Amino acid sequence: GDQRDARVTLEAVHTAALGQYGPSHVLTQRAALALARVDLAEGHADTARAQLRQVVAALRALGPSAEANLAEALLALGETELTQGLPQAARGPLAEAVALRTKDGPQSWDLAEARERLGEALAALRDGGSRAALQQATSTLEMQLGANHPETLRARRALQAAGT
Repeated sequence: GDQRDARVTLEAVHTAALGQYGPSHVLTQRAALALARVDLAEGHADTARAQLRQVVAALRALGPSAEANLAEALLALGETELTQGLPQAARGPLAEAVALRTKDGPQSWDLAEARERLGEALAALRDGGSRAALQQATSTLEMQLGANHPETLRARRALQAAGT
């Protein structure tokens, strides 16, 4: 909750990772991803979006060993677009995050989280596939995280808003 202290810590981590590993290392990119999330939390969506696009490109260049981190960065980029009321822009990164997280199995909570965000984007676009994505996400999140977890509650609200 303390974004100022989080930023100070993350900037130190990012600087240390740059010095120790260089810009093309997954740890450096994870620190940059965390900084972009702070930017978004502080209301700097354009800065966050630009940083996230750089992180996505860097992680993509690292190949298969960085796919889990790439999925997380794509999810963050999609969430950024959703918070700015840009569901069409969110759709691509979120669909790719779902595809990457599907490799870990059909019942993981992180796949369900990505699927839920994609469902939100699809619902905003009035895409009929939103209900199926949201139903599947809600079921998995409830099973994995519990009925009262914030992610489960978000999924349930999105499902209700989508008319199911």
